Amino acid sequence: MDRRCFLKQGSLEVASMSLLQGYANLNNMDGTANQLTIVNATSNFEREKLRYPFGFKGGYLTELWQVATQLKGPNEHTGVGLATQSVLYGDANVFASTSEAGGNALMYVLANKALDMLAGHSFENPVAALDHMLPEVHEEGKRLTGRPDLNINFVYNALVSVDNALWMLYAKEQGASGFRKILPSAYRKALSHRNDKVAVMYQVSYGMALSSIRRAAEEGYLVFKIKTGQPGTEEEMLQKDKERLSEIHEVLKNIKTGRTSTGKVYYTMDANGR
Repeated sequence: MDRRCFLKQGSLEVASMSLLQGYANLNNMDGTANQLTIVNATSNFEREKLRYPFGFKGGYLTELWQVATQLKGPNEHTGVGLATQSVLYGDANVFASTSEAGGNALMYVLANKALDMLAGHSFENPVAALDHMLPEVHEEGKRLTGRPDLNINFVYNALVSVDNALWMLYAKEQGASGFRKILPSAYRKALSHRNDKVAVMYQVSYGMALSSIRRAAEEGYLVFKIKTGQPGTEEEMLQKDKERLSEIHEVLKNIKTGRTSTGKVYYTMDANGR
């Protein structure tokens, strides 16, 4: 399936929740009754080749595995969750220990192990479902990868589409029509703030051409997320990062924008644990 169609179908699933389901009184969502039952759980993925290697966290990606998970409830409702796998982000040691495809395969297998743990069970809500299976999924991840020190982020990344699907199904089962309607009361206040404005960050990997960075600024991007922590020893990493930042600054230092308080574009530096 073409990725645009893949994402479009997922978006339609989200939209249908808002259009077809009416508002409901969800005050009982904090009760003790099981309100989320998983009758069936399935998933699929497709491999997306990148235009050029994407460098971050001391390594490079050449493809992404896009995952779709579908959960079915007893009332014929379905929840679809979408996710992008990133083994390098989840655990750099796993990424380095096998091929890029091999690492993605391990993460995808782990996601499906989690689905096996959900099928046929009932939970109070998605938070309870994740709490229930997370320790077992983590142990299964250690077994699959052969790494007793497996980073928990590898497990979280494997569970993104599963968690997304749980919330989508839960919303339909509760008759909810929006994000705020499904928030448990314990989290409602913390997640109630909304910014008046947001900016899309333009992500700059290690090897991205300077011409592409300049073009992005000319097209209106004003926040640049620059990947640091390049491969090598700490000394080599620091030297490469300093040189790279100097090159990028030369390209962007004279760019003006009317959408920041300083009139300049902003940089953020992202070392991803390096």
